[in-house]
Amino acid sequence: FKDSTGNVLTRTDRIQRGDVSRILSAFNSQVLEPLGIAYLPVGSTATDTDTVGDLDIVVDIASKDVLFKMISDELGLENVKKIGQLIAVKFLVPNSSEDDFVQIDVIPSASVEDTAWVMKGGTEGSVKGVFRNLLFSYIARVKSDQESNTMGQVKYSLSWPGGLLVKVDGEDKGPREPDPDNFLPVLGIEVPKEEVSTFEDLVKYMRSDANFSFMLQGFKDYIDNSRYLQSKDEKVKSAAEEAIAHIERSRMNESFAL
Repeated sequence: FKDSTGNVLTRTDRIQRGDVSRILSAFNSQVLEPLGIAYLPVGSTATDTDTVGDLDIVVDIASKDVLFKMISDELGLENVKKIGQLIAVKFLVPNSSEDDFVQIDVIPSASVEDTAWVMKGGTEGSVKGVFRNLLFSYIARVKSDQESNTMGQVKYSLSWPGGLLVKVDGEDKGPREPDPDNFLPVLGIEVPKEEVSTFEDLVKYMRSDANFSFMLQGFKDYIDNSRYLQSKDEKVKSAAEEAIAHIERSRMNESFAL
């Protein structure tokens, strides 16, 4: 969280797991509960990882503008910002020094449960949740390529959070679908969302279908860029490599099963 001159006002080091529940409990009692807002932690905030970066939560207010006004009226405009689809909040860590602030990213949603699934993080020792979502996005791109031809261009695109948007020749076919129970079948995934809630679950499901299994071999190229496999951040690069390694292990297991 930065001020108008670019100075960082919140913690720059990662937050220890032991502090997460204490901070969120204080934010809930001081800000959310008085406003009548319910929340769920999402992303790595909701997992068992040893540390997290910014704290991520989803709340049961669908409008970003309404949510921004409610929280800024409570905490002051200087402590709240609109960033993309979310609201970033500068919040004082309870029982700490007067300059010990953290950033809490608050995501507006019409369904906190659906958004929590969409933004599900990976647990300690597993592939990070971002790669599950990248794999879904890759499926959407392949489906777009398969259905586009000289007669028309079809584009399936996913945003996290947000859901699936379908465009035909550049025109929205309808509103963006936020409910995974509705958009997963559109992508050809015919199981409940609970069965593909992690990267490992999704790869396992894809290996059970010949077309999806074949599709997996192209995922490495999809993330072979400066953001992931070629990232200068060794942690990001390592996480991407582990995702690809898991796909390779699943291929070997499939071969042995045959």
